[in-house]
Amino acid sequence: MNRIRLVAICIIAAFLMSGFVNPIGLISGPVATAFGISITAAVSAFGFFTFGVFAGYVVSFYIFDYFSFKSVVVTGYLVLAAGIALLYLVNSTVGLFILLFCLGTLASVEGCGAGTLISVNWQGRQRQVIWMQCLTAVA
Repeated sequence: MNRIRLVAICIIAAFLMSGFVNPIGLISGPVATAFGISITAAVSAFGFFTFGVFAGYVVSFYIFDYFSFKSVVVTGYLVLAAGIALLYLVNSTVGLFILLFCLGTLASVEGCGAGTLISVNWQGRQRQVIWMQCLTAVA
């Protein structure tokens, strides 16, 4: 039962990542209107999210050496939820850029932790390959 819960948590991490990446085209218009910037500038703002995802991969190499998976996952989800709520309160484009970078970093660390947990829990089983393919296809 514990393995199933861990896999569910990992899948949620993958859906969070894809939830931010997929609708960029849908939300770039409202973002441009809300901040009074061009659509091109709004779409390019999501480059900060993508750069944050890359930074999160680098952070993931080290963070799990110093902190437990459980503390990183729980804290990461809480901070990620707070950051998503903060998106509604940001007034400036610079604040938006910084927040998108931070959200990308957190989501990436969560995704790397999720992949690691799945690999550890399903080691030596065929399901591991299927879950990893699902996660990479979603993200």
